[in-house]
Amino acid sequence: MSNKTRNFLLVVLIFITAFVTCKGAATPPETPAIEPPMEPTMDDATYVDITIKALTDSFSAGAKGEVSVALIPRSGVTLNKLPPLHIIIESPENVKFDKNEIELPEKKEREKLEEVFYEKIMDPSADMTTFYFPKLEPFKFPFTLQKDSSMDLHLKVKIAYTYCTVKDGFCAPREKTFEIPLALKKAESK
Repeated sequence: MSNKTRNFLLVVLIFITAFVTCKGAATPPETPAIEPPMEPTMDDATYVDITIKALTDSFSAGAKGEVSVALIPRSGVTLNKLPPLHIIIESPENVKFDKNEIELPEKKEREKLEEVFYEKIMDPSADMTTFYFPKLEPFKFPFTLQKDSSMDLHLKVKIAYTYCTVKDGFCAPREKTFEIPLALKKAESK
């Protein structure tokens, strides 16, 4: 091997060594991991049970029926009044609801709650129970079938609510959509 080749290889070796050493020195120290924000460890069904029933007397024109929507928070969970609880039912043209939407609390109560909410939330000793719903009875939505219908009629129920866990104060808004079949009421046994 000639001196020229040896010198060239020596320069390349020095260059590679210097590059690897400098690269290692230029690498910033590893930063500690940042904890992710607190998230619930359970799914929504663990916090709020939702039961929806859509029952009718028959599938004939003029038949009466009712959609029942129940939201039942589990132990240690509350349903918040802010933002408001909102339920809306979308249906085919031949299903006529007396009222197909509800929003609670109503506007006047909601405005009063909004006025004091930010003051109370900053006070750790404040009683926040006025911002939770007490036990809610199932919401009832009566309807009438406008014309004869097939038995494969479906309704879409959209629900928006916010729940909080009492223990750790974790709150989360939820929007859920359910498509439910219209079913016949069971004949009562005598």
